[in-house]
Amino acid sequence: MEFDPKTLRKTVLEMAYAGSTVHIGCAFSIIELLSILYKNHLRYPQNNPLDKNRDYFILSKGHGVMAQYSCMRELGWLCDDDFSNYVFSPDNFSDSNNSISFSPPNFKDSDGEYRKHKYITRFTLDYARAYYTYDSYYGSSAMGVVLFSDIL
Repeated sequence: MEFDPKTLRKTVLEMAYAGSTVHIGCAFSIIELLSILYKNHLRYPQNNPLDKNRDYFILSKGHGVMAQYSCMRELGWLCDDDFSNYVFSPDNFSDSNNSISFSPPNFKDSDGEYRKHKYITRFTLDYARAYYTYDSYYGSSAMGVVLFSDIL
């Protein structure tokens, strides 16, 4: 397990392409950090994700999770089957010598142009909060907060 940033970036690109997403900036911005953490600082005895003595890393960076998935794949905690409908689908990639690589016909059409992926926004409600107060000097006051995010 080398946690080479270049290899991790390749995995992120493969996930982004297969998932038809453009959210790679978040993942790319933390690749080096995760590489150093997983290579030099986080403890995972016998490479067992269920070991209660291992370190836990919680990432709170939205679409940056693709970088963490790349590291977990490097550890062997996630395999190609875990991504069968998202990233490592046999329709999108070919397996040769245990390495995953792009199959050129899958990202270019017959004219040699890159295929376009339709991006459909589907919003999910992530957080909702509201409150109301009454003050004898200022009177009534209310506030509501609703946070949405899009899923692919």
